[in-house]
Amino acid sequence: MTAARGRANGPGGVPPSARGAVLIGLAVIVGIVGLQILDDSGGTSVTTPAATDSTVATTGPTGTTGAVARPAEQVRVRVYNASGVPGQAQAESDKLGALGWNTLEPADFGSTRTGTVVQCRDGFGLEADVLAVFGVGRGAVVEPYPSNPPEGADEVDCLVILGRS
Repeated sequence: MTAARGRANGPGGVPPSARGAVLIGLAVIVGIVGLQILDDSGGTSVTTPAATDSTVATTGPTGTTGAVARPAEQVRVRVYNASGVPGQAQAESDKLGALGWNTLEPADFGSTRTGTVVQCRDGFGLEADVLAVFGVGRGAVVEPYPSNPPEGADEVDCLVILGRS
């Protein structure tokens, strides 16, 4: 008699996390291509071939200037849980690590808040935008880096604070 095999992996033996990462990657590519096709204004455009190599071109008063965001692996990120739901910071940190971000040990924020934010040090504005949109997603907004950051923030470039929905 043979034992029934579990379905720890999905169809074809592919782990669900790998399928999810591929799905996210495809969604990003489709979104970028779609925006490029629909954008005929000649204004701001964002090109992110991968989460680790992001180019942002902006139109300023003197023309178009290009700035390149640091590769994700060069940006130190710590995720803080302010949602009140145990395990959220670890799950988000694992997700960002799988996308290539240099994640440090997640932590609890100490209080709860509503909404998820990305807060990066001065000089990491492009990285904050890429991290919020293509990393965290789910409506995360970019806020200025706090003048009184939470404990453990002294060794990171960006904070991700997960709040309640």
